[in-house]
Amino acid sequence: MHGESFLKKMPNDGGIKRRQPDDMQEDTPRVKKPRMSDYLSCSRGSSISQKKVDDLILNFVVSDMQPISVIEGTGLRSLLEYLNPKVKTMCTETLKTRLIKKFEDVLIK
Repeated sequence: MHGESFLKKMPNDGGIKRRQPDDMQEDTPRVKKPRMSDYLSCSRGSSISQKKVDDLILNFVVSDMQPISVIEGTGLRSLLEYLNPKVKTMCTETLKTRLIKKFEDVLIK
């Protein structure tokens, strides 16, 4: 066939050099992937303040460019409730007010 001559010219390995285990340096430390529990400084039900939760939610919405409606989602609410059943999730109006305040604070600086 027409393409057979082209394939015969190609190297068997496709030009990709694969590292063999003996090529790898054994003294290179392996990087451990972080887990969700690595970021949690407290265990379930411990005393994380309402203010801290509110600040984290605000930061989450701003940093990840989430829509304000994310605060109404059952996923976020159940996550927060699992981490600490005593804290409450703010409503969208409170979130809007705090976003405006944060924006104004940034403009002043």
